[in-house]
Order: sequence, then C-alpha cells, then structure tokens
Amino acid sequence: KDGSGTLYSEAPTWIKTWEKTGLITFNDKNDDGRMYYSAGGVNDPSSANEVSVDRDIMVLANPEIADLPAWVIALVAAGGIAAALSTTAGLLLVISTSVSHDLLKR
Repeated sequence: KDGSGTLYSEAPTWIKTWEKTGLITFNDKNDDGRMYYSAGGVNDPSSANEVSVDRDIMVLANPEIADLPAWVIALVAAGGIAAALSTTAGLLLVISTSVSHDLLKR
C-alpha cells in the first residue's frame, strides 16, 4: 500500500514530527481527514495533492522512518553537521588564501 488516502490521525508519528519543522506540510483540501499524495503542488487547487515533502529531510528522516534507535538518528545528524562544518572550513580556507594572496602581490 502506498499510503495515499491514509487518515491523518493514523499517520506515522514521523510525519507529525517533521510537520512541526515545516519540512512536511499537509493541506486537507477536501476536509475528509485523509492524506492524498500525488503529482502537483499542495497549494495548486487543480491538483489532488495534499502532502508536500521537502527534499532536505530525506537523509535526516530516513533513520526515523525506518524506526532505528535514537543513537543512529543522532549519528546521522552529527554526520550532517560535520559535513556542513567541513564545507564551511574549506570555504574559509579558500577565502583566506585568496585575501592573503591579494595582499602579498600588491
């Protein structure tokens, strides 16, 4: 079963958890209490789609969706933070090298 037409009250807890962050939105267009997921935008009145999932949560939500232990979820989150910090450090290194190169060449 694909989950389309699931009652919102019976939806998995991870949907409601991520809905609080705004990365998943549910807009009950026909007020039947069921979640329909299809092509089209949530805010498009001609579309039957009522659920929007932001691409940014795919990595972070997967351990929770798979019902893995909390320490695995924490490990994935720590990995995401480490990747962001590593990227920031690399950018700062390039910027500082560029600035120092400009200062020494003048």
